[in-house]
Parts: sequence; C-alpha cells; structure tokens
Amino acid sequence: MSAALKLQIQTGATRSVYVGELDKTILEQKLTGQMVKYGAMEGVRMIKEKECAFVDYLSIASAVHCVSELSYAKDWKSNPVRFSKDPCVGHSLNAAKAEFNPPPTFGFDPLGHSLVASLDLKAPVNGGMVPRTIYIAHLPPGTTYEDICDVVRGSHVLKVKLMSEKHIAFVSFVDESAAALAVNLDKTQGMIIKHRKVKVRWSKPSAIPDEIAQAIEKGATRNVYVGGMGDEVTDEKLRNDFEGFGEIERMNRVKGKKCVFVNFTSIKSAVAGIQSKIKEYRSLRVTYGKDRCAHPPRMKENVDHEKSKVESKPENEEIKESEREAKEEDEMKIANEERGEKKEQNQTVK
Repeated sequence: MSAALKLQIQTGATRSVYVGELDKTILEQKLTGQMVKYGAMEGVRMIKEKECAFVDYLSIASAVHCVSELSYAKDWKSNPVRFSKDPCVGHSLNAAKAEFNPPPTFGFDPLGHSLVASLDLKAPVNGGMVPRTIYIAHLPPGTTYEDICDVVRGSHVLKVKLMSEKHIAFVSFVDESAAALAVNLDKTQGMIIKHRKVKVRWSKPSAIPDEIAQAIEKGATRNVYVGGMGDEVTDEKLRNDFEGFGEIERMNRVKGKKCVFVNFTSIKSAVAGIQSKIKEYRSLRVTYGKDRCAHPPRMKENVDHEKSKVESKPENEEIKESEREAKEEDEMKIANEERGEKKEQNQTVK
C-alpha cells in the first residue's frame, strides 16, 4: 500500500463514495457503468427520491481514484462527491480487515513511532496528463512563496505559481496522489496560511516535461545545495548569481556549516542552475537538496492550535453542515433498508 493511500485513509478515505444531486432520469445500470471504470465494485445503492447514490468499491484505492477523478471532471462539477461511511463497518466483514490483514493502525504504534513520520513518500514519476495541480484561493494579503511552501506537504513540488494581485496560487506536485491528498485534507481539516483558512480545489491536469522527468528520476528537486563556501560568498551574491535561472522561494544559510540551500519555485529552475556550472562555484559542492514540501502533511491534532487562531464559521454555516451530515445519515439508512429488502426478495424467488 502506497504512503499516499495510507494518508488518505488516515484523513477519512473509505471504500464507499457518496454522489449527490443526481439527475432523476439516470438509471442504476448507467451509473454503474460510469463508476466501474475506477475499480471493481460491490454495487451501487441508489436513492432516487433523494437524488443521490452510494458507490461501494471493493478497495479503498478504487474509491480514492473515483473521488480524485470526479472532483475535477467537468461533467460532475454540479455533483457533490465525497467519501461516505463504509456500510460494512460494525459488521464482521469490516472493509479494512478485508483489505488489509492485519488491519493497519494509525497515529502512534506501540513502540511510540508516528506512522506518518515513518512513511516513505517517494513515488515513481508519472509524466502523463494527470491531475497533479491544486488551486489555492483566498490567500491573505502579503502571502509569499515561502508562506505557501511552509504549509504544502506530501510530495516534491514540481512548480509553484503565486498570483498576488488575485490572492491565488497554483501548486503542481511530482506525485499526483499528493494533490488528491491536499484536496481531501482541505475538506477534512482545512488548510491554514498566515492564520487564515484558504480554499483548495483542483486545477487542470498537466504533464511533466520529459527532460524534467528524467532529471527527477536522477534526484532533481527544486532545492539547490551549495557547500564549502567561504565568507566572501554573501547572500546577495548568491541571489544575484542564481535568480537568473528562475524565481527563488527562499535562501537558507546554515550557520557554521559554510553552506546554503537555494529553494526555487520550480524544479526546472533548479535543474538549470545545477547544469549551468557557474565558473565561481566549480570548486564548491553544488547538488540537489531535500524539498521540505515532501514531508508528510501535519494531521489534525498537530494543527489544532493554528485553527484556533482562525475565526470559527458563522453559526448558520455550522447548522447547514450539521443538517447535511444528518441528511446523509438518513439517506444511508434508506439505502441499507432497500438493499436488505432486495436480498429478501431474491431469497424468496430462489
């Protein structure tokens, strides 16, 4: 099981997908045909009077694929799509037990090691047109590239584009599953930048250029490490020498270590900087450093203190959210009752 999938499960992913505001004329057979392309299914539970359906997959990975794809698909823009409660939870055929034996535990293991901290988030580079980019809106005035990169987590960042005048940004990940994780985390615990809750949504699918994909396979990141420097190499000189290759997110000089990390806003810029072989730096060690954005996301318990600084939702919004959850509970009960009646009818026929 991939690291990204483990994190998806920890943040609420299940094998059941809720699809709302369906067209009353849509048939169960047609909906099944549209959903089965994301993975093997147990079945579809439709509630026509509520204009919704629950799609139960045989694996959580298939459900994650479904939610990720439909979240940015134009044909499903008007339909709320999210994970729902697993109908088997509480029964002997628990989905987690069926899929993982023994079932995984999250948070902290008996030895005291955090699962999230121990995950290996490296993933093979997929250079195809996939949804790897997220759109961040409602950024606070004065937000910088550094502010964004201090929060975004889950994978090496391919590129960050900040449009300050519009208070928006676009972040593309090397591992596209990190984009799905970011969107899901926004729904479950929210993303906070400079003490303000921002909005995270899908952007257009994109590909990684072949030459950049090849560089990534060899260890390229957006972070350039320069070691063995003398005192004559000032921050101003470093910035002047490297900013010609692309926008710099931040520079981090390590005191007493005679080294500095130059973080660009894109891997492409870092590759250009490494390949340029600036004459004055040939005697120094110039290589790729680690991208801090590749660290695992901080889970809810670790960001509660930040969220407490953010103004709570207006009371009417909280009421609406509670009503939505209650409505989904009722719809699930109806779906389960209908499924039970169908089974009884089938047994009677037999």
